[in-house]
Formats: sequence, C-alpha cells, structure tokens
Amino acid sequence: MVVVVIQDELEAEELTPVLEDGGLDPYLATIDPSVPLPTLGSMVESGRRLVIGLENGDLGPEIPNVYDDGLVQEVPYKYSSVAKLEAPASCRPHRGEDDAPLFLLNHFVSPPSAELAAQANTEDVLLTRAQRCSEDRGQPVNFVAVDFYESGDLFATVDDLNNQPPA
Repeated sequence: MVVVVIQDELEAEELTPVLEDGGLDPYLATIDPSVPLPTLGSMVESGRRLVIGLENGDLGPEIPNVYDDGLVQEVPYKYSSVAKLEAPASCRPHRGEDDAPLFLLNHFVSPPSAELAAQANTEDVLLTRAQRCSEDRGQPVNFVAVDFYESGDLFATVDDLNNQPPA
C-alpha cells in the first residue's frame, strides 16, 4: 500500500487528469475513516492499494481532504528549535479529528536547517518524541515527516516504531 498526501497549492480538480494520464486511477482505494481501516492484504487483493489525499482541496471519497474528512490527525509543523520539538506541547493536536485513524508526526525545525535536522533526527530525539506523542494521543505514529531525511536515524527510528507491539 502506498499513501500519498498531496500538499495541493493548485485547484484540486487539476489533479484528476494527472492521475488518469498516469494510469493510477484503477489503483485508488477509497478509505472510510468511520470504519476500521482495510488490511494491507485486502487492499493488495482488490488491486486498490493507492491512497491519495489532499491537504487543502477535496475531490470526494476517492481523493478526500485528509484532515477535514477524518483520515489523518497531526501535530503542529512549525517549531523554531529542537528544544521546542522535544517539549511536551509539541504533541498537541493541530489539524484533523482527534479520532482520525492515521497519525502524522511533523518533526522538523523551521526554517529548514541541515545542522538542526542532524540533531532533531537522532534516534534519541525522534524516537523519544514519537513514543511520547503516540502515548499522549493514544494513537501509533503512522507517518513521520522530517527535513533532511538522510541526516540522523530516521530509518532506524521508523523500524523501531514499526516493531513495537500495538497498544
């Protein structure tokens, strides 16, 4: 399964022909956040294993607004320092419904800085924050958004998160 959240700064309707021209529309899965998420196996079996959502627009059930339509919840995305990322308040809700089934952890300093990303993306900082936010929100972290992904321990941290037993 592939999940793509598009930061759509254009009109949402401009996306439809791109998906059609790219041959992706037969793979689009429609997710209803009011029922349990489908399993990866059922999505692969159906052939509909691509989930696309929008940050701003809304193209109905096949390509929803992930926040307004209840699919994704997130933490804020503007932190001026690594210390602010590590603060307990960094786990507070930002966009999305509190009971949305998917949880996005925004974990980067603004404006982007390679030096600060190297500090923020260490396993000690990132894993500790992901675990705290997951516990605070009662939801496992499903997406981790960082700047300078190649710097630090992102992949090891995501592996750790994926190997943790469900709450």
